[in-house]
Amino acid sequence: MLTLEPRSSVVSRIAIGSVLSCVIFLAIGCGPTVKTGSVSGTVTQSGQFVSNVDVTFSMMNQGIAATARTDTAGAYEIPNILTPGHYSVFLTPAPPEPTAPGSGKSVPVTTTLPALYALSNTTPLQCDVVQGSNLFPIVIEK
Repeated sequence: MLTLEPRSSVVSRIAIGSVLSCVIFLAIGCGPTVKTGSVSGTVTQSGQFVSNVDVTFSMMNQGIAATARTDTAGAYEIPNILTPGHYSVFLTPAPPEPTAPGSGKSVPVTTTLPALYALSNTTPLQCDVVQGSNLFPIVIEK
């Protein structure tokens, strides 16, 4: 035997089902957020700003790395993308700007930074990044 329910009962069940579906989808989308940190600072060598150098923060065991280039005032900034933790920091000269084809000119990459700062396994620079803003000035004496 077929029993027919009043139309308002069917509509209310559909409405309740729709609301519950929306709540479930919103709850899934509101999971925990990843906490990140940003780092900024300046690079100086013997009291002078160092420009056009790539500053790389690397957490090798996690496969995390981020790089920023210093400007003419030696300033760099890595936006809010780093996972909090312990990082090795290394410095490498920025690659030369491309020259016009056929000009025959190439600009050599030169640096006065000691070579030990160029590799993540030899650099003495270490930084603990915490959630939020981090200031990490880099001072090279020689």
